[in-house]
Amino acid sequence: VLRNAFLFGANLSNANLSGADLSGASLFSANLSNADLSFADLSGADLSSATYDGFTIFPSGADHDSPPWGLPGDAAPWDLGMIYTPEPASGLMLAVGALALAAMGRRR
Repeated sequence: VLRNAFLFGANLSNANLSGADLSGASLFSANLSNADLSFADLSGADLSSATYDGFTIFPSGADHDSPPWGLPGDAAPWDLGMIYTPEPASGLMLAVGALALAAMGRRR
Protein backbone atom coordinates (compact mmCIF):
# COMPACT_ATOMS: atom_id res chain seq x y z
CA VAL A 1 0.00 0.00 0.00
CA LEU A 2 1.46 3.32 -1.12
CA ARG A 3 -1.61 5.37 -0.32
CA ASN A 4 -0.76 9.09 -0.04
CA ALA A 5 2.94 8.29 -0.49
CA PHE A 6 5.30 10.90 -1.93
CA LEU A 7 7.59 9.23 -4.47
CA PHE A 8 9.48 12.11 -6.08
CA GLY A 9 11.79 10.78 -8.79
CA ALA A 10 11.25 7.14 -7.76
CA ASN A 11 12.43 4.50 -10.21
CA LEU A 12 9.57 2.03 -10.53
CA SER A 13 10.83 0.72 -13.86
CA ASN A 14 9.91 -2.95 -14.39
CA ALA A 15 7.95 -2.89 -11.11
CA ASN A 16 4.92 -5.12 -10.64
CA LEU A 17 2.39 -2.84 -8.98
CA SER A 18 -0.61 -4.88 -10.06
CA GLY A 19 -3.38 -4.34 -7.53
CA ALA A 20 -1.38 -1.76 -5.55
CA ASP A 21 -3.21 0.98 -3.69
CA LEU A 22 -1.66 4.17 -5.07
CA SER A 23 -4.65 6.36 -4.27
CA GLY A 24 -3.57 9.88 -3.41
CA ALA A 25 0.09 9.03 -4.01
CA SER A 26 2.38 11.61 -5.61
CA LEU A 27 4.48 10.00 -8.33
CA PHE A 28 5.99 13.31 -9.45
CA SER A 29 8.88 12.69 -11.87
CA ALA A 30 8.72 8.95 -11.16
CA ASN A 31 9.85 6.44 -13.78
CA LEU A 32 7.03 3.98 -14.50
CA SER A 33 8.63 2.53 -17.64
CA ASN A 34 7.65 -1.10 -18.23
CA ALA A 35 5.69 -1.15 -14.95
CA ASP A 36 2.60 -3.30 -14.47
CA LEU A 37 -0.11 -1.09 -12.96
CA SER A 38 -3.00 -3.38 -13.91
CA PHE A 39 -5.77 -3.34 -11.32
CA ALA A 40 -3.93 -0.64 -9.35
CA ASP A 41 -5.98 2.05 -7.64
CA LEU A 42 -4.69 5.36 -9.02
CA SER A 43 -7.63 7.48 -7.89
CA GLY A 44 -6.39 10.89 -6.82
CA ALA A 45 -2.80 10.00 -7.67
CA ASP A 46 -0.55 12.83 -8.88
CA LEU A 47 1.24 11.48 -11.94
CA SER A 48 2.60 14.80 -13.15
CA SER A 49 5.86 14.46 -15.03
CA ALA A 50 5.97 10.70 -14.43
CA THR A 51 7.49 8.86 -17.37
CA TYR A 52 6.13 5.72 -18.99
CA ASP A 53 6.71 3.80 -22.21
CA GLY A 54 4.86 1.56 -24.62
CA PHE A 55 5.29 -1.42 -22.30
CA THR A 56 3.76 0.23 -19.22
CA ILE A 57 0.46 -1.46 -18.39
CA PHE A 58 -2.26 0.82 -17.04
CA PRO A 59 -5.42 -0.26 -15.21
CA SER A 60 -8.47 -1.34 -17.15
CA GLY A 61 -11.67 -2.99 -16.05
CA ALA A 62 -10.69 -3.25 -12.40
CA ASP A 63 -11.57 -1.61 -9.10
CA HIS A 64 -10.70 1.97 -9.86
CA ASP A 65 -12.41 5.16 -10.87
CA SER A 66 -12.76 5.25 -14.61
CA PRO A 67 -11.96 3.25 -17.72
CA PRO A 68 -9.89 2.71 -19.72
CA TRP A 69 -6.86 3.93 -17.76
CA GLY A 70 -8.28 4.03 -14.25
CA LEU A 71 -7.01 7.58 -13.86
CA PRO A 72 -9.01 10.41 -12.30
CA GLY A 73 -11.60 12.12 -14.47
CA ASP A 74 -11.35 9.52 -17.25
CA ALA A 75 -7.96 11.00 -18.18
CA ALA A 76 -5.28 9.29 -20.20
CA PRO A 77 -1.68 9.35 -18.91
CA TRP A 78 -0.71 12.19 -21.24
CA ASP A 79 -3.62 14.29 -19.92
CA LEU A 80 -2.02 14.24 -16.47
CA GLY A 81 1.38 15.47 -17.58
CA MET A 82 2.92 12.03 -17.89
CA ILE A 83 5.77 11.93 -20.38
CA TYR A 84 6.00 9.13 -22.95
CA THR A 85 9.53 7.83 -23.38
CA PRO A 86 9.87 5.55 -26.41
CA GLU A 87 11.76 2.32 -26.10
CA PRO A 88 15.27 2.28 -27.56
CA ALA A 89 15.23 1.72 -31.27
CA SER A 90 15.66 -2.03 -31.00
CA GLY A 91 14.11 -2.51 -34.44
CA LEU A 92 16.72 -0.23 -35.91
CA MET A 93 19.49 -2.16 -34.15
CA LEU A 94 18.12 -5.45 -35.49
CA ALA A 95 18.04 -4.01 -39.01
CA VAL A 96 21.65 -2.80 -38.73
CA GLY A 97 22.69 -6.22 -37.41
CA ALA A 98 20.89 -7.99 -40.27
CA LEU A 99 22.61 -5.74 -42.81
CA ALA A 100 25.99 -6.44 -41.22
CA LEU A 101 25.38 -10.19 -41.36
CA ALA A 102 24.28 -9.95 -44.98
CA ALA A 103 27.43 -8.02 -45.84
CA MET A 104 29.58 -10.62 -44.09
CA GLY A 105 27.84 -13.38 -46.01
CA ARG A 106 28.60 -11.72 -49.35
CA ARG A 107 32.32 -11.57 -48.54
CA ARG A 108 32.65 -15.34 -48.26
